[in-house]
Amino acid sequence: VDLDAELQLKDGGKATPLMFIFRGRDEVIMRALLEKGADVNKLTRDHELGGEVTILHAAVESVNQGYITPMRGLRVVELLLDFDAKVSIKNGRGQTALDIAKDKSFPKELGGDEIVSILQSAFDKEMKAFNRAAAKTRAQEEKRKKQQAELLKRDLPKPRRRKK
Repeated sequence: VDLDAELQLKDGGKATPLMFIFRGRDEVIMRALLEKGADVNKLTRDHELGGEVTILHAAVESVNQGYITPMRGLRVVELLLDFDAKVSIKNGRGQTALDIAKDKSFPKELGGDEIVSILQSAFDKEMKAFNRAAAKTRAQEEKRKKQQAELLKRDLPKPRRRKK
């Protein structure tokens, strides 16, 4: 990983190096890739997991399908969230990682319920940040409109009175 490798490249099947390492179950190398700048939110194609997914979707869906234990899933999810994985990104089926974790078939024991809890917390933080940014944008837009209206008032010629 110390080489100047292309961490965002996808193979012929559209999987990123981060996805390959996740499948190989090596969290140390995953962390190294993330520290070197691998995009934790990049969508990649995974036929087993239903199409376009982020690595966070893959981790949660892997727990759901029994490919990895809930405890390993919890460690991976925590690692990904530490590197700003976005819970609100939807996969090819229109689901967030939180949607997958809230599915009735998702294991709740041995760390599964903790996955749901930390994903919900991260999702709530994302939504608060989004709403703050949206409110700020709306306020800036209103301010811009008022400034434009003031400029227009100043630039318009005053109406002249007609002499009779």
